[in-house]
Amino acid sequence: MECVIIRDTLTSISVWKRMKQPMKWLRMYTGKKYWFKMLISIALLSIVVVVLSSTALFYKSRNTLLNMQHESNRKMLEQVSYNVDFTDRMLTNLITSTYFDARTAYLLETAQPEEFKLYASIMSFEKLQSSVPLLQSITVYNSRNGCYYYYSEAKVLNCRDDGVDGKLDRYLMGADSVPKLQLVPIYYGESDRRISHFSFFMYSNAAGTLFGSGSSALIFNIKPEWLFANVSEINRLTEYSDSHLLIIDGSGNIVNDLSGSGSWNRLRDRIEARRQSDGGSRSFIDNSDGLSSLVTYVPSPNNDWTIVSVQPYDAVFQVIREMKAFAMVAVAVVLLLTAASSALLASRLYNPVSGILRLIRKDPELDGTPVSGNRDEFGVISTVLERTMSEMRSLKQKQDSQSGILRGYYVRQLLLDSPHVSPLDAADKLNVGAERGLSYAICMFKLDDYADFLRDNSPEDRRLYTFSIGNIMQEIVSKSMSGDVIDAGGDHFVALLYGDRADDDLDAQISRLSTDVQETVMRYYKLSLTAVYGDPVSDCRQISRLYKTVEDYAKYRFVYGKQSVITPALLRLSEEKESDGVPPEPEKSWIAAIRAQDGNDGDSARCLTELFEYIARCRYDQMINALLALAASATHAKRSASGDADSTDLRSVYKLILEKETLGEVYELFISLFHTSAPYDSHGTTDGTKRQLLIGTIKHIVEARYTDPSLCLQSIADMVNLSSSYVGKQFRDEEAMSVAKYITAVRMKHAAHLLERTDSSINTVMEKVGIVNQSYFFKLFKQQFSLTPNEYKMQYTGKNE
Repeated sequence: MECVIIRDTLTSISVWKRMKQPMKWLRMYTGKKYWFKMLISIALLSIVVVVLSSTALFYKSRNTLLNMQHESNRKMLEQVSYNVDFTDRMLTNLITSTYFDARTAYLLETAQPEEFKLYASIMSFEKLQSSVPLLQSITVYNSRNGCYYYYSEAKVLNCRDDGVDGKLDRYLMGADSVPKLQLVPIYYGESDRRISHFSFFMYSNAAGTLFGSGSSALIFNIKPEWLFANVSEINRLTEYSDSHLLIIDGSGNIVNDLSGSGSWNRLRDRIEARRQSDGGSRSFIDNSDGLSSLVTYVPSPNNDWTIVSVQPYDAVFQVIREMKAFAMVAVAVVLLLTAASSALLASRLYNPVSGILRLIRKDPELDGTPVSGNRDEFGVISTVLERTMSEMRSLKQKQDSQSGILRGYYVRQLLLDSPHVSPLDAADKLNVGAERGLSYAICMFKLDDYADFLRDNSPEDRRLYTFSIGNIMQEIVSKSMSGDVIDAGGDHFVALLYGDRADDDLDAQISRLSTDVQETVMRYYKLSLTAVYGDPVSDCRQISRLYKTVEDYAKYRFVYGKQSVITPALLRLSEEKESDGVPPEPEKSWIAAIRAQDGNDGDSARCLTELFEYIARCRYDQMINALLALAASATHAKRSASGDADSTDLRSVYKLILEKETLGEVYELFISLFHTSAPYDSHGTTDGTKRQLLIGTIKHIVEARYTDPSLCLQSIADMVNLSSSYVGKQFRDEEAMSVAKYITAVRMKHAAHLLERTDSSINTVMEKVGIVNQSYFFKLFKQQFSLTPNEYKMQYTGKNE
């Protein structure tokens, strides 16, 4: 008993294991949702491709076979039509020669023929009939006496007998017109539409009628067997036993329908309808009477017949049906193979996914990642990836923050103490490479109206503004060149830029960068920035000195005004026009006007304006000293004039002067303190000085950008934020020439220099000075130097030799 229980238990365990094995595989594959998606996608795509390609191949083969069969039928029908036309031509020649024979003419034209001549003429037809197998008989119809003449061995000549049992006479009596020189089918009767023979008529009347027209006719009666035999032989050559060749005459009668049952009448009507609408050779598939037939017809123009081929559709397309059956079997086999290969391919493609899932399951932290919804393996991987990327971004932000702090420290170290930093150490810490051709440039941005900025914004708002402005500057710098931007504290930001020493366009790049920063900050935050930069240096140990130089340049915002771009070239131009000091005469005149309490007259205004024009051409330190000295003199003069020693506090005046950011603001301060009116622009300079500064700026822009073909009055006006009409008028009033003529003069000057000092071609020189049209360049050069560029170059070369 125990043995039986143990045996049954072991058997149950064995069965359970055998059942558990497929269940294990089932669970394994049902858990692979993405694997099933790939399998279904690949299988469906493969099935669609196979089915569509097989269907396209089948219909392409069917249409190709159909076209080939149509073409074969057309050629066969054209052969039948040719045979008929050839017979027509042969009979035409034969009947024409017979018609004009004297004996035939005697039968045609003589009303009362003599018996001897009559029989002699009729006997001449015997030889012709025996020599031409097609001829059944020859009949002459004499319209003068209404008699028929024909040769016959069996019959006695009868004037009213047409020789074909009255069928010819019946046809002539009932026909509205008789076709001339054409095969005309003659039937046994009206109800019996079997053909008796063909008649071929020759007569002289052009109207196409015989009875009542007085025209006699020669008639060849043709045996129908020759045509039927020809058609049957051609039809026999086709490979389809149930095919038919039909001939439809001009009256719609089927000539070779020997049964006369009218079974082809419906097909005849369809062909006639199609022929009337289409004309020419056509093919179609006829489905009448429950049977499909391939129908091809060709018109025979000489006798208005239509020759038709009718072939059984099933017999023609037997090959296609066999191909279709074979294709279905082949497609079924291919689909089975496709399913197997899809499973294999899906498994291969799934291996990387499976490997990633195994890695996720090995990590207890990742394996416990919650997954929302009924998602597949990629849902799991996506969730884990999102979590991992989030952690990586957090780490990256921390790293970037630490890196940014360190990088900012290195930049400040270079700005303040670059002589003690080695080039290799700087290149390594700033990650700019240690190339010997590297140049360093500094661009400083000062926040205009900084006192108002501090007053109007809370400390938190100021931190947000400076952070945003710094980010904008860094983004704009990164788009155009390499560099670092730091908040230098207070009212200014500093951009340390790195460029190629061989780049001649570095100055223009920094200028464009400065303008972009100013415009972007003004557009988004309505804050004005003044940009200042200095000449690049090639040694990183000179950065501190360059920074000091740029700081000195920034002081000249006092002259050039807010939101200006102060460049080394602009300052060098100012140095060329720099004055040694303020002459004493205008100052004495103005002080005298204050003492006389006559500060509102024209002389006082002229003197103050003249004083500020001189001050604007001084160095910055001289400007401040001159303004402080002038304020002191004016304060003492005002006290003397008023008799009140405490009327104006000189220290307060000094403080107010030093708080102002531009010379124009100081001028307004002088007006308010000393009650002097003058035509001075509140943005930073007097009318005369402003014009001089504007003209100098325009000339600097032209010198810096004359190589740009798009440089013009409008582009210059856009750079200085003024209208083109105002800029043009100011320049013309000061220089007695237009901006366009000045640009041309500068370009021609540089072109002449290049022709003198280099071996460059004319086209190269033209492009280097910003002109793209050669004929226009020649015209401008000749207007400037009275020589063409080639003549100028040859003349200068001759002088050197």
